[in-house]
Amino acid sequence: NGVKPIYVFDGKPPEMKSSELQKRAERKAEAEKALAEAIEAGNEEDVDKFSRRAVAMKSTHIEDCKQLLTLMGVPFVQAPCEAEAECAALCRAGIAYATATEDMDALAHEADIPLIHLGTGRRVPPLFFLALRRELERLRPDIVLPGTALPNIWCRIWGKLLGLHCVVGTVRGGGGPRRQHERWLWRLTQTMICNSLALREVLQKLGVPASHLHYIPNGVDTERFAPTELPPSARAPEILCVARLAGDKEHETLFRALALVRERHPDAVLRLVGDGPREAELKTLAAASPARDGILFTPGTADVRPWYDRARIFALSSAREGQPNVILEAMACGLPVCATQVGGIPHLLDDGACGLLSPAGDAEALAGNLLRLLDTPSLGDELGQRGRQRVEKAFSFAAMVAAHETLFEKCAGRG
Repeated sequence: NGVKPIYVFDGKPPEMKSSELQKRAERKAEAEKALAEAIEAGNEEDVDKFSRRAVAMKSTHIEDCKQLLTLMGVPFVQAPCEAEAECAALCRAGIAYATATEDMDALAHEADIPLIHLGTGRRVPPLFFLALRRELERLRPDIVLPGTALPNIWCRIWGKLLGLHCVVGTVRGGGGPRRQHERWLWRLTQTMICNSLALREVLQKLGVPASHLHYIPNGVDTERFAPTELPPSARAPEILCVARLAGDKEHETLFRALALVRERHPDAVLRLVGDGPREAELKTLAAASPARDGILFTPGTADVRPWYDRARIFALSSAREGQPNVILEAMACGLPVCATQVGGIPHLLDDGACGLLSPAGDAEALAGNLLRLLDTPSLGDELGQRGRQRVEKAFSFAAMVAAHETLFEKCAGRG
């Protein structure tokens, strides 16, 4: 097909990845300990599982890989830092046409979108707000679109003081109105976007005029997120939750629900995919749970499709939500959903027609819904099919992009 590959090897990781590398080292140490226990117990299945997790990539392996690529005639590059950053540089220089990566920096560079980092780590720099002011004053953009709480606060303040043309506020989570002080700060925006009807109602109660609000639901790429040939009913009883390990997600409700589920289905497991500030606390709670052997922690990753593809059920026990993308992704993948009746979730699930709803914090009700799906596999397949159809009809990626484009053209004075 004319495509000529080039392989890029990682170099020295940047400082901002130090915490992630530490986590990887800790997970490897845990796997090595579990492997030793599995060998001693003679558990072949666990030996195989933990052997994979305990594999360490050494410099000799990398050199062997380079020799193999040379024999195959495939060129390679040793990056001075992260491979993804080098891929982006190759694209900018016109040496490479595209990158096979899901790193957002590389994808942005590939699309010719300039990136400016205001910090070097995961924590917000102490002088973040001053760095933001400097860049906004230098760039003077036509439209400023902040994404999370702190940028929503400071972009509005600086936008007003610097006389910028248009700041579009965004509210995307159940706790957003409170964290972003919307009762007062909405006045510093020219318009606002919220991603759920429930959030729109909350904002209106805080005094935001209806004419100031634009409801644009999240969209999902239905080609990227799609059902596999194996229906959920034919899979192992794995319950999947993809979410930040944060307070709003209330994972402890899932822990209590799983304990009840395992009384009838002892082979059921709960897999949490994500990272966040409550990771250590949740691992402590999981270790004390009667269902501790069935709670699996998996680090967050750019591509979660493999976890959707192996799960039987998707579950979310949030206390507050906007319109969670992970539910749309699960529905697009044909998974049945059990979730709490908060924020925009009932709207996503068509008030229960495409999934099972339970009150926030009610572990018994959530467990009952999970048991319904485990006891009646055909119901899970049916709900999964309905969910897929609803996403295709009402939450397409193209419709979301078009709605944003229309609003931005209007804000820029071109619509």
